[in-house]
Amino acid sequence: MSKSRIIHNQIGLFGKLKQKFDHTQPGQRFSAHLADYFNVNEETVRRWTKGESAIDLDMTEQLCRMLSTTLHELDGKKLHGKLEVDFNFLDDYNYTFESYLCNLSKILEMGAQLPTLTMHYSAKDLPIFYYFQYKELAAFKVYVWRKTVICEPQLKKCNFSADMFDHTHIMDHGSKALHYFNRIHTVEVWSDETINSIVKQILYFVEMEDVSIEMGITLLKQLKMLLENIEEMAEHGQKFDVDCPELKTGTFELYYNEIVLCDNSVLLDMGDQIKSFIPFQTLNLMHVNDYEFGRKSLEKINMLQKSFDKLSQSNEGPRRKVFIKMKFRINEALANLV
Repeated sequence: MSKSRIIHNQIGLFGKLKQKFDHTQPGQRFSAHLADYFNVNEETVRRWTKGESAIDLDMTEQLCRMLSTTLHELDGKKLHGKLEVDFNFLDDYNYTFESYLCNLSKILEMGAQLPTLTMHYSAKDLPIFYYFQYKELAAFKVYVWRKTVICEPQLKKCNFSADMFDHTHIMDHGSKALHYFNRIHTVEVWSDETINSIVKQILYFVEMEDVSIEMGITLLKQLKMLLENIEEMAEHGQKFDVDCPELKTGTFELYYNEIVLCDNSVLLDMGDQIKSFIPFQTLNLMHVNDYEFGRKSLEKINMLQKSFDKLSQSNEGPRRKVFIKMKFRINEALANLV
């Protein structure tokens, strides 16, 4: 490639980087940001952007990482509908449920340190973190996931007990995940189906005699208490720790819809980055770090929310109606067991 072509490409690269920077960080000076990042003066940055001083491939990759982009994306060579994803398959050997929860808690710990972070959660089921407010309920969900989703052979003929995971770090990782989740601004969308799966699972495993009737009643009562906690958080627009409810933590927005099917997908909006977590085969997650994909997804969410009922804070009537209906479903299930 000729020197003039290299210079032309470098000037074009900086132009596209500046365009992306101006979009994600409005009001900030691109040249000053680069100078601070690379510990050089702004004159050096000017020479780079004008093609008067060449940069190498390593610096090009650093520039792209700094703005969470790739050369393919900047060149416009990324095909529509094609994405790079990271993923792990849950199993009982290489990537265990314990590792899964540990990774979740680490992601949330990092997220809780970002004051601008907003988590958007499309809750087909109750978000996994909530279950760890109550030991028996959390242990039951872990039992269900490991027995029926991961298909761990040692649980195939094993009945449920609340202390069956006490010898592991699962409860510790789950409690940590809940702790950091409570400190993150969260926007959740629920539907009528959000609690149905857990109610059906409790009744099913009682019927199969893998869970005792007494334990089934305990689980349903804990689920009802959990819903009451979430209802209170929605009322105040603030999360709280169950052990210290007077201490309010992350901001909480709750929406209800009867139109769109939720899918347990999660978007982490950090302003200059948007990370997408797309579920497949129940618990497995695909992680997409593509900004444009995240931005388009977020635009869609914001558009849909206009047609949803907001349940948090002042909207007492719709909130009470939805939670009464969900608690009625639990009371029906309790009546079947008593």
